[in-house]
This record gives sequence, structure tokens and C-alpha cells, in this order.
Amino acid sequence: MSAEPVLYRAAWVCPVVQPPIQNGCVLVVDGRITAVQAFRDSMELPRFCRTVDLGDVAIVPGLVNAHTHLEFSKLEQPLGKPGIKFADWMRLVVGQRNGNDLLAKHRAIVAGVKESFQAGVWAVGDIATDPVGENSYLAVEQNTPVHTTVFLEQSGRKEASREQQRSELDVHLLKNDLVPESFACGASPQATYSVTWTLLSQICAAAKKHQGIVAMPVAATLAERQLCDSVTGDFVELLQEFDSWDPESFTPRRSIKAFLGRLSQAPQSLVVHGNYLDADELDLIGRNKNMSIVFCPRAHQFFKHSPYPLQEMLKREINVAVGTDSRASSPDLNLFADLQLIAADFPELSAMEVLKLGTVNGALALGKQNDLGTLAVGKQAAISCVINEDLNVGRNLASLDEWLFDSKSRCEPVAGVGR
Repeated sequence: MSAEPVLYRAAWVCPVVQPPIQNGCVLVVDGRITAVQAFRDSMELPRFCRTVDLGDVAIVPGLVNAHTHLEFSKLEQPLGKPGIKFADWMRLVVGQRNGNDLLAKHRAIVAGVKESFQAGVWAVGDIATDPVGENSYLAVEQNTPVHTTVFLEQSGRKEASREQQRSELDVHLLKNDLVPESFACGASPQATYSVTWTLLSQICAAAKKHQGIVAMPVAATLAERQLCDSVTGDFVELLQEFDSWDPESFTPRRSIKAFLGRLSQAPQSLVVHGNYLDADELDLIGRNKNMSIVFCPRAHQFFKHSPYPLQEMLKREINVAVGTDSRASSPDLNLFADLQLIAADFPELSAMEVLKLGTVNGALALGKQNDLGTLAVGKQAAISCVINEDLNVGRNLASLDEWLFDSKSRCEPVAGVGR
């Protein structure tokens, strides 16, 4: 990227940390933001500064996709039909994974990061299955400036595998000291139904040792609640089918709330989905400010889940980020489309509140808040813009609020910026 200073001007600038600025501008010097303000002809600019007038658009912080599975990025459509039982969908996922070799995963990851960036996403939190290595992610460095946090997924009920899993996770988390700042490593216990208490404790201990982030799907389905609450339901047959059934693993002290309590002991944790968390569980997360929840709106819609308890989470001041999940449960990796769905389903939220979920909150969830999430002096020039050729952005906040997540709006990265 050229070190040439550039001033980006637009009809609106939405810093998120302060009110939107009409006829605003963002000054970028050496890949960092040095000014965010209203545009004035009399502004003092650095020597040789170039002005780029983006026109009737809104400049926004680069979006953050806090949860996805990039290995499925080559799928043309979700697996199964809308409303499919989660256990049946899992069978399709396992079949899909078994059919992917390492090269196919590598190509899917590269394609997924590129697709994400084209939709204005500057950071992703990806769940990776062994043996995908960091080279798959670093391969995109030449083409996109996207930050990637790679959560190594671990599961299984065989105690004989624990030492190998411990070693693999240690090696993975130690890479944080060896790779570029735009790349980070975390841990991911696969799910409450596929991880023993011993393995979960081991993963959280490794995260604490290496100051890593833990991401775990919790209370994603009613069937999961039924398994944890009464040791019955669809998952019993599924686990028997996968030779992973151990009824002694599911006891009152292995409840969803107990899993959350153990996750709260990690330095930082992401509770992914959380579609069916109850009030006590939400209270627990709300008390632990090192915990975030990641909402995946279009995946939630695909499975036809009950209405999402977003307002209950926000009322407790929980940090709620947004993810796309994967192309196995969502039509694409366009996080902006997930934000549009939130805006449509929760009209009581302002456009800026919705935008915060996909920027500030996502950056905080992935530990990227020092570089990403807002348009502020000192932050990385991770800048995107919202465009709508069919509708003028307007001249007041009310019109901006309606325009930003209009169904015809789209988000894309601002050309020429990056690390």
C-alpha cells in the first residue's frame, strides 16, 4: 500500500464511537487514521495529500465477522432445506467434511476470505478443523488485508486422545508469537454434546496459559438443551450413530450453565449462537465481561429457530457480535446481509446500534479493538462504505437511519486502503 496520505470524503461518515458526520471525511496516513471530521475546504492537509470523493455513500468501519466456518466456502447453497432438524443437518456436515481433502479446504478458506472482504469485512473468526494450517490463511495476505482469528476445533470423548489434543492446541496457540499481528490463534471446543468436561477444562487451561480466546457454540438448538437437561432427544441417536454416546457425561453439573461457568474462566470467550439461553445463563454471561455472544442471524433463520433473545442480551449489557456461520447454513458470507436482517427483525434498534454489533462489538469479541471496529484516530484504516444506487442517502439522521440497512444497500471495502 502506498504511504501517500489520502483524504476520503463522503456524504456521511459513521465512526460508531460518535454521532454520524454529514459531509464527513477520514484522513489516512501510513495506513492509520489521523482525522475523522466534517469536511471543510480550509482543512490543513499533509503535503501531497490526495482527496478521494466517494460521493453519496456512508463511510463505515470495516465489518467484523466474529464466527464462520470458511472450510465450507465453496458450497453453492446451504446443506438441507430450511427448517431441517439440526441432527439431520449435522449428518450432512460430517459427510461434507469427509469429502474434503486438505487442498479443497485450503481453496475454500482462500475463497471465503476474499468473498468476505468484497462485502466490506476486515476481520473474521474462523473455526478450523485439523489438519488445516496457518498457511491456508496467510495465503490470502497477498490479496486482502483481512485479519483472521483461527479457532482450532477439538472434540471427542476418548481420554486416550487428551495428551495429543493438549499438544496440538499448545502448538497452535504458540503461533501467536510467530505470525503477523493480523493473524491470531484461538481454541474452539466443538459443542456441549461432543466435548467432555475434561477436554473443555483442558482447552480453557491452555487458553489461560497462552492468553488465547475460546469460541464455543452453546445452546444453539432445543435438541441440545433437551440433551443437557434430560439426556434425551435427537442427539442421543446421533451420538450413538457416531460412536460417541456416553450418558454418564450428561449430569446436572454438566449443564449448559456449568459449561458457561467453565468458559467464563478463559481469558476471553465467545458463546456462539446462544439461541436458547435462559435468563440465569444470560445473567451469568452478563456478569462476566470477558464473555461475548455471537449471533448468526441468517443461520438462525435457516433453521427456523424461535425468536432470538437479542434484547434480553443487550439489556444485560452483554457484548453481542455478529457472524455469518458458514455456507452450510447461510447463502453466503456477506455479513452486511446479516446486519440487514437484524435491522428488519428488530426495528426498535437504530441503524447505529445495529452497525455497532457488526463493528465495535465484533472487534472486541476477537480482541481486535485496538486496531478495528471504529473510525478513530490511531486505528487501522480498515474502512468500508455503504452504497445504494437506488436511494439517495439524504441530509438528516432520520434519512440515514432508514437508508443504511435498506434492502437495496450493500457494503464494500474502500479501494486503496489497508495495512
